[in-house]
Amino acid sequence: KVLIFKRAGLIWAFNFHPTRSYFDFQFPAAPGQYHIVLDSDDYRYGGFDRLDRGQSHYTLTADHGSHRLSLYLPNRTALVVKRVE
Repeated sequence: KVLIFKRAGLIWAFNFHPTRSYFDFQFPAAPGQYHIVLDSDDYRYGGFDRLDRGQSHYTLTADHGSHRLSLYLPNRTALVVKRVE
């Protein structure tokens, strides 16, 4: 029930699960620092404000030199993150 894709230089992450949140959800990403540019769980959109929009997310080095981004995906939310150049 999770959908993640890259488009227009942004990473879009959707968690459609009605009850399950995913802590430390990891997926392949280009190395670097990422910031949240859209969080549907934000209080102003009627959400529960479970994420810190000012937090930076850094990729982790996985096996064989690949890089992974780790995010908290609350249930029924969408996140858009952008890599900081």
